[in-house]
Formats: sequence, structure tokens, C-alpha cells
Amino acid sequence: MDEKRRANCFRDLIVYQKARDVARRVYDQSLSFPKEETYSLTDQVRRSSRSMIQKAGSFCNANPNQIRENVAEYIIESK
Repeated sequence: MDEKRRANCFRDLIVYQKARDVARRVYDQSLSFPKEETYSLTDQVRRSSRSMIQKAGSFCNANPNQIRENVAEYIIESK
């Protein structure tokens, strides 16, 4: 039987770790974007990938009901 353990810190959350991985890959890919896109597309893509990390980290101290509400709001906002 799997034991559920509580994360001591947001860095323990799997969703945070995966979001950080994705953000790193997005950043690496954005290095190959054309120079003229530096302050438009490149910046926007990098900021959105950092936003994922921040959202994931904010769930650490929330109760399960609050997490569901926050995720639902985030999904609605992103449409």
C-alpha cells in the first residue's frame, strides 16, 4: 500500500518539479528564437513558463478544496 506523505516544502511537490523542468526546456528552446523576437514572443513565452512554477508552488500550504478551486479558476482564466 502506498503511503501518502505531505510535502514539507513546495519544492517537494511533483507538479512543481515538473513545472520547473518544463520551464527550463522552454527557456532552452527560446534561446534559438530570432533576435528580433527578444522583447515580444521570447519574453512572453519565458514569463508564462515561470508563471506555471509560481502557480504550482502556491498549492503547497493550501487545503485540498482550496486547491481544486484554484486549479479550476486557473483553467478558466487560461482559456
